[in-house]
Amino acid sequence: MSPLMEEQKKVSHVLHLLLSVITLGFWCPLWMLICLSVSLENRGIRKRNEKRYIKERDQLMYNHLQMMNNK
Repeated sequence: MSPLMEEQKKVSHVLHLLLSVITLGFWCPLWMLICLSVSLENRGIRKRNEKRYIKERDQLMYNHLQMMNNK
C-alpha cells in the first residue's frame, strides 16, 4: 500500500457487545450509530484512496511513456 493511502477504521464489536450486555441493551443504539458513523467514514476513505491510486497510476504511466519516448 502506498504511504499516501489511509487505513480504514474498525469497530470493536466484542467491546460493544460486552457493553450492551452490561447495560442490559441500552448500549445497542449507540453501537449502531458508531457502526454507521465508521461505515460512512470508511466510504470517504475508500473514495480518497481510489483517487490517490488513480493519480499515482496515471503518473507512473506518464513516466513510463516519457522514458520510452526518450530511448
